[in-house]
Amino acid sequence: MIKYDTHLHSSFSTDSEESLDNIAISAMQKGLEGIIMTDHMDIIYPTKYHEDFGDGIPFIFDVDNYVSTLADFKKKYSNLRILTGMELGLHPDAIEKNVLLSNLPDFDQVIGSVHVVDEFDPYYPEYWESYGEEKGILKYFETILDNLENLSNIRINTLGHMDYVVRYAPSITYDRILELYDTKSYMEVFDEIFSILIDREIALEVNSSALKKGFPLPNPATKIIKQYKDKGGELLTFGSDAHAAENIAFGFDKCEEIAKSLGFKGYNIYVFDEPEFHIFD
Repeated sequence: MIKYDTHLHSSFSTDSEESLDNIAISAMQKGLEGIIMTDHMDIIYPTKYHEDFGDGIPFIFDVDNYVSTLADFKKKYSNLRILTGMELGLHPDAIEKNVLLSNLPDFDQVIGSVHVVDEFDPYYPEYWESYGEEKGILKYFETILDNLENLSNIRINTLGHMDYVVRYAPSITYDRILELYDTKSYMEVFDEIFSILIDREIALEVNSSALKKGFPLPNPATKIIKQYKDKGGELLTFGSDAHAAENIAFGFDKCEEIAKSLGFKGYNIYVFDEPEFHIFD
């Protein structure tokens, strides 16, 4: 059993209304030993989407308040191991601020994710109208690679939901993803991404939220995880990406089965930037 969910969102994230209390209660009910709170911090998010989220700047939280609130949260639920993290949006115009944020000593684990390509979020149809499907998917992976090549001193421990883009591709449906999503088309860029992950000892996240949405595979897809393993990658983290407490650890049994079938013996969590290995039961 995977006993840590390392990718969770609360009301500190613009796209979640979940309370920390509900998160802790759900995690304990599901038999987890610990969780890592990783609310969204996207310093650069296109202003054209801001009106979709009401007042204020979306996907940014007050760091001091966040850290202080989580400190109290940890005391309240001392029988659950709670670690402090964030999901950091990688973007070429946010490098300087991301360096400062990611290296704050308050954060145990930092997920590096890409939600923005140029001035588009692939969640929105205009991304696909601009690039088309095949080019749009490739452009997303090339953007991940570009961000990794230019990490500078940004500290990330794990690469989040590597093929997130496929969730929103117009023609890739839940029931036909295995037929329509040809990972062979992107193997070269995957190899370059994995070379950086392995060289910098950054883990690959297995994100189960696609399973909740009805897809038969996590993000990234099994073939991509296998390519990472074949390349020499050994570090995995597991996260549900839950924005509601009921979805914590969703699909972890399937994710563990996939990882074991590929030869992985366990997974990592990060405690004050240091990897902590957990063997599968």
